[in-house]
Amino acid sequence: MNVSIDVFEPSNPLLYKVLSYVKRISLLPRSFRLTHVLLAGRGRGGTSNCILNYIGEGESLDYLKGLIFSKILEQRTLPCRLRNLSRVIENISPDGILFLELNGLLKGFVPAGGYDTLPWIRQKVHLTDDLYRNRKAKIRGKYGRKVRQYHYRHRIVRDASAVQTFYEELYRPYITFRFGDAAHLRNSGEIRSVVRNGFLLQVFDDDVWVAGAACRRRKKEITVFALGLRPDFNFYLRRGALSSLYYFLFTWAEENHMETIDLLRSRPHETDGVYEHKRSWGAAAENDIWPHTFLRIYASRHGALPPMTKGLLVWREDEFIALEKAVGP
Repeated sequence: MNVSIDVFEPSNPLLYKVLSYVKRISLLPRSFRLTHVLLAGRGRGGTSNCILNYIGEGESLDYLKGLIFSKILEQRTLPCRLRNLSRVIENISPDGILFLELNGLLKGFVPAGGYDTLPWIRQKVHLTDDLYRNRKAKIRGKYGRKVRQYHYRHRIVRDASAVQTFYEELYRPYITFRFGDAAHLRNSGEIRSVVRNGFLLQVFDDDVWVAGAACRRRKKEITVFALGLRPDFNFYLRRGALSSLYYFLFTWAEENHMETIDLLRSRPHETDGVYEHKRSWGAAAENDIWPHTFLRIYASRHGALPPMTKGLLVWREDEFIALEKAVGP
């Protein structure tokens, strides 16, 4: 059986769970032959030297390199088989930091200790929770001003021609701009399916369609499945076109008595721009079974954490907290 990492995410919770495990089973061979990468270079965040080890499938390697290093001066790559994992980890300096990334089905077979996170974490806004309600007035004031300043207006549609235009002219160009080679693009069929079970929200600047969101509706929950923005991206970002899209969506959700807005995923770091933007709308980070890998971080209590690893969000006692807080003094 061959299931892609980008297999369509179903809205039914039971099917979502089943396909999550099917995906892990399908991709399990990736963890049988791992790569051990030793990296050294100039670290971001005010440090001149940084050394770390990565052992895994490679799913998050580029992300971690970009997060931690401003310039990589040395990179060594060694093979590492799953059966030798414990011995390799034991031979790594206890004062360093190690990222281990494996298929989630293997979590019970790796050395104990460490701090667990995911390559991507899910963020949801629960409209009746204090996290959102305490921010609501500030949110409406701040983003409502952008709507009024630029006279944005919105429309809800479901027709196939609008979905195709959204995919070709807003979604695909914007996601490619935003994530480059790391982009995982949805296909147009997925987005059409989402809109059939929800809607396409359009934001207009005069008569120009400048932003859009394909949203899936299931009972009292709305999932923002795909976002799009018209070029010039930086121009419309400065003018708050995407924020206006959120503003209209939240207004619609409350008027239609929704309970939850699922904003999907961001990188697990408290300073990540996407994570912070969603958090500013009252989104809480939640554990998610959809990513097929997990990251275990072995951080020494004796050596200093590389600055940019301190804000990595790890799962402790039913919530995500910063690695620096989890490690403690």
